[in-house]
Amino acid sequence: MTLISSPRILCVEDNPDFSGYICEMLKIAGYHAVVAENLIDGLRQARGGHFGLILLDNNLPDGTGLELCKLIRALDRQTPILFYSSTTEPEIQRAALEAGAQGYISKMEPFDILEQTITNLIESGGVRGSFAASPAGEVPASMFAQQDFERFVERYNADFYFLLMRASTGQHDCLLTSFFVLKDLYTAVNRLHEVGRFQFRLLPYPISLHASEALLTDLGFDKQGIECIDSFLKFIKQTQGRELEEIIDEGILIPCPKRGDLVRPSA
Repeated sequence: MTLISSPRILCVEDNPDFSGYICEMLKIAGYHAVVAENLIDGLRQARGGHFGLILLDNNLPDGTGLELCKLIRALDRQTPILFYSSTTEPEIQRAALEAGAQGYISKMEPFDILEQTITNLIESGGVRGSFAASPAGEVPASMFAQQDFERFVERYNADFYFLLMRASTGQHDCLLTSFFVLKDLYTAVNRLHEVGRFQFRLLPYPISLHASEALLTDLGFDKQGIECIDSFLKFIKQTQGRELEEIIDEGILIPCPKRGDLVRPSA
């Protein structure tokens, strides 16, 4: 599927590392994502972008996703709006639906739930009730077949390798958010295995603070690359236990190169 025929999704997300991750995963799923980093830019692009769906974070640097949702709905009653946010308060989720959104998914959910919800909303034309977003931490096994689970593991492994490849270049700090996202995905993979009774025909790479040299060697990293990865994991271990927001506030996260600067392995 080419980018021209791919459904376009507007992703309003101010964290460049996380928006890059979302765009990368949506591209694999067959979508073309356009990023807006704040409320103003999100509203501008929503006005004339002709998107198949709008994906909103709630915490934006110049306002909230709730405010943006109301502004978009004043201009556009048709385009499906889906919240994808780390804010999990029930009152915020209710307010999002009241503001005109079709659904609200926590960022703690595995990506396949987000992908399936986006597909359902686009195919149904945004009909409310076409899906049921699960509470944070719960994975509805009925949404997955064995082949879906295997595809999920393949994508996770591709992202795990992609993170290690970035770490092997010595650019450690900007990978923090990706590390936490992959850690959540690894938990989701194992939860799906336990709850859904899926078979591990392809084992997920282990997320740990001591990636073995044997694993890294098997993945094709040389001695210098392994040392860089080890340095990155030690840095994660030193900062573990501190709130990610504190790390961001202290400026440890730095801008990352464009994700196209490295070749991503095919899943």
